[in-house]
Amino acid sequence: MEEDHSDKPLCHKKKAGVSVIYILIGFTVAALAVFSGYYLGRREGAVGKYSKLSALLEVINEEYVDSISPDSLQESLLPLLLEQLDPHCSYLPPEVNSGETARLEGSFSGIGIQFNTIKDTVIVINAIDGGPSARAGVKPGDRILAVNGQSLLLNPMENDSIMSLLRGKEGSIAALSILRKGKKQDIRVTRGPVPIYSLDAAYEIEPRVMYVKLNGWTKTTLQELLASISENLRRGLDGMVLDLRGNGGGYMDVAINLSNEFLKAGQDIVMVKGRAYPKEIVRANGSGVLKDLPLVILMDELSASSSEIFAGAMQDNDRAMIVGRRSFGKGLVQQTLDFYDGSSARLTVARYYTPSGRCIQKPFVRGDNLDYNMELQQRFDDGDLYRTGQPPKDPKLVFKTIGGRLVYGGGGISPDVFVPADTSGLTAYYLRLARSGSIAKYAFVYADNNRDKLSKFDTEEELIRYLDTQGLLYKLANFAATEDGIQQRTGALQFSRKLLLQQLYALIADDIFGRTSMWRITNMGDKTIEEAVKLIKQKKAWPLKK
Repeated sequence: MEEDHSDKPLCHKKKAGVSVIYILIGFTVAALAVFSGYYLGRREGAVGKYSKLSALLEVINEEYVDSISPDSLQESLLPLLLEQLDPHCSYLPPEVNSGETARLEGSFSGIGIQFNTIKDTVIVINAIDGGPSARAGVKPGDRILAVNGQSLLLNPMENDSIMSLLRGKEGSIAALSILRKGKKQDIRVTRGPVPIYSLDAAYEIEPRVMYVKLNGWTKTTLQELLASISENLRRGLDGMVLDLRGNGGGYMDVAINLSNEFLKAGQDIVMVKGRAYPKEIVRANGSGVLKDLPLVILMDELSASSSEIFAGAMQDNDRAMIVGRRSFGKGLVQQTLDFYDGSSARLTVARYYTPSGRCIQKPFVRGDNLDYNMELQQRFDDGDLYRTGQPPKDPKLVFKTIGGRLVYGGGGISPDVFVPADTSGLTAYYLRLARSGSIAKYAFVYADNNRDKLSKFDTEEELIRYLDTQGLLYKLANFAATEDGIQQRTGALQFSRKLLLQQLYALIADDIFGRTSMWRITNMGDKTIEEAVKLIKQKKAWPLKK
């Protein structure tokens, strides 16, 4: 599942002396009064803070010209109410809240497959490691014809409907009718916990240099990261490149606990304070196992929330180099209020500050989110993705790290080393292919049709050498023209050749070998990663000096 930039619920756990507790005072009472008070009040002579809203809702319920459900009015009202506060207050309906909770908790109950639907046929991309389907013998390339007797062929379904059939109560049975290499067979899968990994890849990108890609901050993130590098750490590492580009955040305390792994006892991690929340400073307790590992963090304009908390703690303590572009700029802390029907509301209760005292929340106008939501587009229009930004003129936005280096507040974490966005190969034709999903669809079709052949290669380099002989560029263009109606543009196709083939090969590798192989190919020639590795090799990643 993809993050957006709305904030995520906080998990309150005490671990190794590093804890943050967020208390929501009075909001539950106020919310109940607003959302259900009209059931209890009288429209005549009503008193109290919420009498207008209560009275109006009661009149609508009793006297409006047409019958209307009070619940439907609530569902329409809640998002509008929260939007009047700030851009990160939000309402999550039950189905959205359930998905977000599962992602942040790191698991859900189901059969544990990744699938794609091609021409009304559900095809297994991957049986997730450690999940029920993998244990039951489901394999990539299997066609799922029916679930518990319900055909997936006669009445083609949307992906959400298919997932609702596959997920279910832990311990229940999903009886799958499978077509494998032309032969039908039945596989019974006992539904159970399915892990959702926040770590996309971890591998040595150069000898003794570890590359780690995180897509979020979930309950299992710290354990995943430590497990993925433990063997390399034992053998010895010169440094780590932690890729937080596109990482929109998650649980705040996970970012705090990972910060603790890199910092010495007593070093500040984050400060939190709000109108109803007393100032609290969280400090490292010295128990971390990565305190001496040189670190470079990659960030871009989509790195937000918990990613910024972690990066801010590392930068202000002169613990790591930040490479890339200015981050999103979210410095508000949300608390979650869960409702009886499985929905939830997220209310901003505090601001967080980096160790130097920076609040990196970018400006917003309360109740008017249009400009805020368009801010990233404005950065693009202003050319900010292609040139380093100027330091703020306001002296109140200038801060110093513990080593005396200047850092800045006012909106996002500015990198120590700026790397512009790479636009080589971008054309309108490429963008149409990417946005239509043609590249991903063709990659899957090709991988599925050639799975046995492609699975025999041992390395990504071998796979690339083979794919280079297959003429896939024009095959992709023909597929897009036939399936998605995108007219081939020969000149643009050649101009975008390198970009298209790299993305296509990476997606094929994902379908055949898994996510790490996809990132190995995606990262080939990445200027930001090359800069990060150079800093580590030159021993400039840490310790940092003024």
